Amino acid sequence: MQRNIQLLEESVINQIKAGEVIDSPAGIVKELIENSIDAGASEITLELINNGIDQINIKDNGTGIHFADLPLAFSRHATSKLETFKDLYHLRTLGFRGEALASLSSVADVKCMTSTNSEATQFQIKAESVLIHEKSEKVPKKSGTQLIIKDLFFNTPVRHKFLHSKSKQKNDLLKIFNGFLLTYPEITFHIKFDDKDKSSYKSTTLQNRIEKVLKLSSDDLKTKSSQYEDVTTEIFISRLAKSRPKQFIFVNGRLVLDDKIKNTMIYTLLNSGYDKNVDWLVFLNVPSHKIDVNVHPKKTSVLFFQQSVITSLVSNTLKQILEKTQYKQPAMNSLQSSTQISDPGIQNSHNNFQFNEENQTSKSHLEVFDKQEYYKVIFAFGDNKLFLVARENEVYLITKDSLQKFIQSKLEKNSYQIIPLLVSEPVEGKINEELGKTWGFEVQNINEETIIKSLPDVLSYFNFQSILSELEKNSFKEAFLNTLITQNELQYFLNQTDISHLTLHPISSEQLQNHFC
Repeated sequence: MQRNIQLLEESVINQIKAGEVIDSPAGIVKELIENSIDAGASEITLELINNGIDQINIKDNGTGIHFADLPLAFSRHATSKLETFKDLYHLRTLGFRGEALASLSSVADVKCMTSTNSEATQFQIKAESVLIHEKSEKVPKKSGTQLIIKDLFFNTPVRHKFLHSKSKQKNDLLKIFNGFLLTYPEITFHIKFDDKDKSSYKSTTLQNRIEKVLKLSSDDLKTKSSQYEDVTTEIFISRLAKSRPKQFIFVNGRLVLDDKIKNTMIYTLLNSGYDKNVDWLVFLNVPSHKIDVNVHPKKTSVLFFQQSVITSLVSNTLKQILEKTQYKQPAMNSLQSSTQISDPGIQNSHNNFQFNEENQTSKSHLEVFDKQEYYKVIFAFGDNKLFLVARENEVYLITKDSLQKFIQSKLEKNSYQIIPLLVSEPVEGKINEELGKTWGFEVQNINEETIIKSLPDVLSYFNFQSILSELEKNSFKEAFLNTLITQNELQYFLNQTDISHLTLHPISSEQLQNHFC
């Protein structure tokens, strides 16, 4: 029998919405700390019992909430941080939806004690039923807010079945907490688990806070800041490889998840010969009108309106750090497992990279990462017109001709992204601006010189100045084939580009032995 369509009860709607914002103690802690920071707190204390399942207690010294405003703080879509729809695109606060406390009150018992400079208030709510709302007769000595959350998910017991293990819950809580520690070093934080596991972090500099949270010395950490137009970034990277590295991305004071930035960091490290399993932090500041943080209820994902600018800035900044760093390659295995070839010259080395060291001796062309997850160019010959490439213990041959055809096809089909240069690059000779545009370049003629302002991503990995200069007198094919392609350039290109249509010629073990050994 078909049932009639009917509106859900408001309480059911609120419990459903609560699941979008609050699905674990870590999600609650994130929302509450954001509220404390938005309230101007300079000290925040967090206490957890049973990883927050039994009780979460958070206290701050922020501005507090007025008596009349307190019930509204627990009402859905009530906020002091937005007035018009346009404000969504000019956000300067961490919280703004007006859902956190309302969602929390629908699935837990919440007690709030708050003081402003003039009044102190107590408020308690459970299952959206107000139990206490009263004003104290005593004049408060200082402002601030304390929240005590008990009986989490008491009316949605099925959610308990989907909670992670205790160790995973604690790790999730620590990652959220560490994110705030690293983003707001000027704030003093305290955290306590079950009255025994206590940590305090006094207000300090960003460098000192990173060293304490990541447990590094100043010698283990390198940093670099860069800017492109009104977007800035600061990257910190450790030289020590770890089995479980700590890697964070922060955008405008928010800890976010962004696969494109993460992959850019990983591929830049790998293609420069570095270990990907190192601690790193990326801090980005992007104008509010160039970013949308309203794409997910938990605000863990953001949408950049100029993604290519962001990834280009991150990649170039990391490269500047790595250019001043010499690397001692991780221990390698030969291709013996797949090709029955051994190289007695291969020796083990430490799994980290070192700053300001002399270059190590070059490795054998048969050395590849064991069970590697990316393309590794292991040898070039014929004036760099033929390349041996390994991936997951398989070896391929790539010709410069096939690479040229693949790239030219992408350019002719406009199947590329424009990459703005952080600093405009000069090029020899005067280049016709329309000719440059034909192949994806934005160039500008100044007197008798030409500068490159942007270029297609598929050419950004190579000597694009040489290619562009050659285009004045040659076809694209000749311009590309006349430009030297290095092993590092090709390796970086292969790992950053969709090469599903690039011709790769498999090389068997016998062919490898007969021709290259």
